[in-house]
Amino acid sequence: MARRRPYLVLVAMVLVLTLGMVVGTAGVSEAKTKYVVAWYADPGAGMNPFRARAHSDYIFIPWIYEPLNVQVWDGRIIPWLAKSWKYDPVSMEWVFYLDERARWSDGKPLTAEDVKFTFEVAYEHNTIMGNPTKKNVVGIRVIDSHTVAFKLNEPMAAFPATIGQGFIVPKHLWASIPDVSKYGNPRPVGSGPFTFKEFKPRNYLALEKNKLYWKGPLDIDELIVRIFANMQAEIVALKKGEVDFMPDLAGAENLLKSLEKDENIKVKFGLTNNTFYVAPNYRRTPMRNKQFRYALDYAAPKERIVKVALAGYGQLPLMGYFSPVVKKWVNPKVTWKGLNMSEEERLRKANAILDGIGWKRGPDGIRVADSGEKLHYSIKCMNDPAFIRTAEMIKENWAKIGVGIDVQVHDRRTLYGGIVYGGKSTKDWDFLLHRSVLRPDPDHLAREYAPEPPQSWYNATAFAWENEPMQIILKSSRREMDETKRIMMIKKFQEMFAEEMVVIPLAHKYMGFAYRTDRFVNTNKADVYTSMIPLVNVVSMKLKK
Repeated sequence: MARRRPYLVLVAMVLVLTLGMVVGTAGVSEAKTKYVVAWYADPGAGMNPFRARAHSDYIFIPWIYEPLNVQVWDGRIIPWLAKSWKYDPVSMEWVFYLDERARWSDGKPLTAEDVKFTFEVAYEHNTIMGNPTKKNVVGIRVIDSHTVAFKLNEPMAAFPATIGQGFIVPKHLWASIPDVSKYGNPRPVGSGPFTFKEFKPRNYLALEKNKLYWKGPLDIDELIVRIFANMQAEIVALKKGEVDFMPDLAGAENLLKSLEKDENIKVKFGLTNNTFYVAPNYRRTPMRNKQFRYALDYAAPKERIVKVALAGYGQLPLMGYFSPVVKKWVNPKVTWKGLNMSEEERLRKANAILDGIGWKRGPDGIRVADSGEKLHYSIKCMNDPAFIRTAEMIKENWAKIGVGIDVQVHDRRTLYGGIVYGGKSTKDWDFLLHRSVLRPDPDHLAREYAPEPPQSWYNATAFAWENEPMQIILKSSRREMDETKRIMMIKKFQEMFAEEMVVIPLAHKYMGFAYRTDRFVNTNKADVYTSMIPLVNVVSMKLKK
């Protein structure tokens, strides 16, 4: 997804962290220093790192468990538990050298045996953590206590970045668990900056400072992640000083003016590899008609969506899915065909396309496909203001070309875990208004649209989209170790993606966050593509003197 998703999530979406003051949450004791984060949903994975894949999981789990490395938007990979790595093309092994300082919160050292165990168990139980690399890894060997090698069956260009998305667990505590994919992990022990205290679903997660943290203890005694019903409530809490950090402002763009006026709050927005789009469900016959998708694209009021629904926090999209911010990989030539047309001209073009394929308007103005199906559908979106406003604007414009739309609003958990994505997906939907945040390396794109094997959380599987020539390019790009050739393949895919109109891009949304500035300094150290930033920014924060 993008997903979702998601890897899950950027250039300026630094999901930073700032520290807090008071949380009126029952059961949480007073501490010298509290760090209070606002979020909107429980982690789907709970406290189990093997199940982590959604954005919420990466807000909760990295406080306790850590990865081998962390990606940033300029393409660099920051060493973390692994201080370095190298590739041996002869043996086809990626060798990782661990930081000797790393240890678990119970005092035991973190070793190569833990890394080997983590991924072997992930592969054995077919967990989400293991899915991106399971097909490629044929063996893992411990060279010494702090050196581990992954032997591949074929080259994998993005292996360091991809393997870095997994969280390492302690073998001495997990080896006795029969099935890690089902384990609730009630008392997590990790290597991260905090230790587990208490988790109340739909309420809060309480953590305490890890006094044995290998990078040194922080200026934070207790961290609280509070779960809110909506962003409006998060913003109120931030302004009142009950919350110190909002990691994700997407969907609340029209509510931010009051935050920007507060001298104790910093709001940051910037372009990321975030594409806001409408996805068709290819299980529906008309959605498989490319001309139909072209007409919908011309009729989408993209300029007004950026200006009104996103309050200017975005820009018109490139049609290859990649944002201009990922300069090395993006194909800037795949611009929107409606770019230099007025909205009236685009609506005429869309109507002409539908007229040309013989889809006539009925007495109520709604067209009928050649199959006899009435072009009246629903568009599902999550319950953030910008998404709802965008869906209503799309409904208004598509009605002008004879396509009826009902807007259906859901909370995120229901929409993504129960309807579109996940093992419990009903697959019963027409259009999805969605945003996907791709990781800096295009291997993420390959997994979303050419999953090996198919996985319910990836876009191609969720949307029921297939295109063999395009998917062959993506799969081949994963194995291409020559970066110049790999760039050419990814740019070619973007041309084909735009030509096929796989989804209907609406904008590249700016991503942002807000945090209080009255207690901590040095809170914005690195631009990291996902909410792994607790590991990058929190360790550098200091209390104001």
